[in-house]
Amino acid sequence: MVQKSTNAQWNTAMFKLTKHAPLLAVTCTSLVALCGTAYTSYAQEAHDASAPAKQGFTVKADKGQVIQLIAPDAREGAQAARQAYYDSTGPLSGPLGFTRIGQLNVSRKIISDYDPGAFIFFLWPDEASYQQLQDDPRWPALSATRPDGWDGLKIYGLTLDQDLAISFDPAKHYTVVVAWLENAGDYDRYLDGIEPAMERAGGRFVYKMRGATVEAFVGQSTRLATDAY
Repeated sequence: MVQKSTNAQWNTAMFKLTKHAPLLAVTCTSLVALCGTAYTSYAQEAHDASAPAKQGFTVKADKGQVIQLIAPDAREGAQAARQAYYDSTGPLSGPLGFTRIGQLNVSRKIISDYDPGAFIFFLWPDEASYQQLQDDPRWPALSATRPDGWDGLKIYGLTLDQDLAISFDPAKHYTVVVAWLENAGDYDRYLDGIEPAMERAGGRFVYKMRGATVEAFVGQSTRLATDAY
């Protein structure tokens, strides 16, 4: 699913995930560059998707780093709860190298029961750094407070098996698709089949995230499930 931009140029960012992830397709227009920003909050600007587009950004990572794509749905009137979460978790994750790179602000949903304000890119130096946060005895209680500030939160993560560089141009529109998979082989064939048609129309896949882990909650539940495939 692709949204065509006003200058007839468009790209598609396809993030292929798990059979438990519902189908989600959104169009992103405004780009926010946060390159090299140490962790402060992963939804600081996400709820303001109407902000004007800023300079584009590049996600550049080395093999072995952990990339996370976070899609927050901020709860109305819960800014204080989110700030309390940031104040508590930032001192834990920041020293471990958790870095926010940039975000795609969502302009509209094409197909989705979920309503994120943005898709935000983060990097960890390696799996050990990420796991160190998970193993911190303070982390379970802190992460359980997420529903106080968000109606939903979805975190897609992957340890890179090769170097990665993705550049986002503020003059273009991007479509992010999270696919619900029953058969990964069939879906791979589908992607291969539609790619030539996309190229003829002037589009291309920016990135395909394969074999990601998914951590998510929607609604009031404080139970966060992480599944790896």
